[in-house]
Amino acid sequence: MKGLLRKDLQLIWASWPILLMILIGGTAISIYVKEPTMDICFVTLLLVFQTVATVMNDQTSGWYPWELSLPVSRKNMIYEKYILAMLILAFGLILALAIYYGVSAITNIAPDRFSLEINLLILLIFFGCGVAPAILLSFYKKETGPIAMIVAALLPIAIILIIMNTVSDANIKEVFMGIGAISMLIYFTLMFLSPKIVTNWLDRSL
Repeated sequence: MKGLLRKDLQLIWASWPILLMILIGGTAISIYVKEPTMDICFVTLLLVFQTVATVMNDQTSGWYPWELSLPVSRKNMIYEKYILAMLILAFGLILALAIYYGVSAITNIAPDRFSLEINLLILLIFFGCGVAPAILLSFYKKETGPIAMIVAALLPIAIILIIMNTVSDANIKEVFMGIGAISMLIYFTLMFLSPKIVTNWLDRSL
């Protein structure tokens, strides 16, 4: 699994100029609009979504069928993508927090604990309800990659909009905490079920 993680990290690192330009642009926008909290989700999700991109790259480059012949269990091959996403989530969150506090200092806006907590919970919703199903869908066929990316974005957005439009401000943090916890449960559930699901897909295609 270490070799697969290294391969995917190198694949993501290969696109660092584009990622850096997007990060700089996003940071500049947050400074201009004086909204440092936007960097929490923007920076972290930008990086985490690269995990889904690695599955799509495996499918389109022809690596995926050849990967199945490696002396690594199919289960570990699939787990590797979810572990990769968690590693990038941790790194992205550290980077996002550094940018957040940097933008706060530049704009002279004191860090808002409530907004920070809400954005962290929103991040969990995107991670569990968007990234996790997107990784799974990307394993189905290479044509499902774009659909997976749409799911990764639209499903969490729909959940967040429903919460914001139906829950009072007094209870919104508690609701987000509950949905965030459920989202992480969904993430680990899909992670452990994915090997069986993907194996069934592969067996049907034979």
